[in-house]
Amino acid sequence: MSSSQANNGGNSYPMQQIGQGTGGDFFSRIGNIRDSIRAYNDKVSQIGELHTRSLNNINANDTARIDQELSVLTEQVRSSANQIRNELKGMKSSAVRSNAERDQIQQLSESFRSSVDKYQNVEKQYRGNVQERMRRQFKIVRPDATPQQVNEVINAPGNQQIFSNALMKSSYGEADTAYREMQGRHQELRKIEQTMAELTQLVSDVAILVEQQQETIDTVQTNATKVEQDLERANSKLDSAISIASATRRKRKICFGISVILILVIAAVVAGAVCGNRLCHS
Repeated sequence: MSSSQANNGGNSYPMQQIGQGTGGDFFSRIGNIRDSIRAYNDKVSQIGELHTRSLNNINANDTARIDQELSVLTEQVRSSANQIRNELKGMKSSAVRSNAERDQIQQLSESFRSSVDKYQNVEKQYRGNVQERMRRQFKIVRPDATPQQVNEVINAPGNQQIFSNALMKSSYGEADTAYREMQGRHQELRKIEQTMAELTQLVSDVAILVEQQQETIDTVQTNATKVEQDLERANSKLDSAISIASATRRKRKICFGISVILILVIAAVVAGAVCGNRLCHS
């Protein structure tokens, strides 16, 4: 891989300037973020490949070129991660969206968290491999070194006295070369530790982002459930009111009918009595 390949990303979907030229369109922004996460993953894979080449390489010129490519890729990944994180934060904090849109933001946030976890694992593995390589190199200089002495050399890069003493006792011709390589590996370890610290903060930021987004979704779902329950209760009360009103109307009709019948009966009785009196007088 050349430096130009590192700058171009080596794929068909380079890092994008998220949120620019989209006119604020939700689905365009979602698509841009998704493409940027895909490009981020590809660059992390390229970093892993360069790590492997760096460990296996013994040529000084090749080592310098690999280090340059790693620096370029690392900076691109760092910049892209900040863009993706800020865009997701902006979309999360914007106006209230539909449940479907919230779900998409949540899915992208979780996808980005997985990508950051992957990069963190790549760096952890590289750190372990570099430390193991340093152990082997120190063993070349000092074959009888104890595990404690080896760890002191690896974990105390500023303590050159340990290595100098080992060189004085070494009879191997490769000792000086091993010493220079270990100095270079110490610099790599410092860069790895810096990257790991940045990734730890990024993981924390994304975890908070995902948690807050999930809380928003849960709140919306809870409110939706409450509204649905309230609607069901209202419908139940309405049905009950309709039933009571229907029963009341039936009762009124029955009472009215009974009243009419009573009036007719009374009228008939009165009429019969009147007619009877008239017949008696005649």
